[in-house]
Amino acid sequence: MARRKARRSSSGSSDKHLFAVIGLLINVLFLPWLGTLIMKRKEWLTLLILWIVGFILIFTIIGIFITILLWVIAWIWGLIIGIQEVQKTM
Repeated sequence: MARRKARRSSSGSSDKHLFAVIGLLINVLFLPWLGTLIMKRKEWLTLLILWIVGFILIFTIIGIFITILLWVIAWIWGLIIGIQEVQKTM
């Protein structure tokens, strides 16, 4: 019975690690807010707001530069969150 409990706890931590790795890959390759949501971190909403504001501003000339800045900030922030989450689950 003790072995079953050990397997469950190791399986649970491996699941968290798997979600952290998948979240990191999505943060780097696709959308930072989506990867952060998969990792169940609270920062996903802030990253989503940065992306939405950037998308709205992209339709103005000055907004293009602001959009690029916002998206780079969101991407770097998502990268940092993903790396922290992977390290935490190792």
